[in-house]
Amino acid sequence: MSDLSRPKLHAEYRELRDLLCAWDPIGVMDDPDWPRDEYDCLVAPVLRRLDAGESPESLAAFLETEVRAHFGAEPVTDAARTFAERAEAWYRQRRFGAGPAPSST
Repeated sequence: MSDLSRPKLHAEYRELRDLLCAWDPIGVMDDPDWPRDEYDCLVAPVLRRLDAGESPESLAAFLETEVRAHFGAEPVTDAARTFAERAEAWYRQRRFGAGPAPSST
């Protein structure tokens, strides 16, 4: 990961977690009793890939594999690609102030 301060990294973690929960690739976040940490296992790998400059296509492929292998669900390809593009735009805005940050909804 980058050389950001601990508070900034924690803030990024929370923001990316919120984006992942909004994407909700396995469709559980509508249940108010479902743990909000369902997608925490994806946050650090996604941040590492964004730090490395991975393309949205590559990030989407990773996410599709993870959703299938880790969660046992069949991913929706277009949804993974849309999320990867949103995550990349969020990352650019967060790190470099490039363009508006996408909403999590």
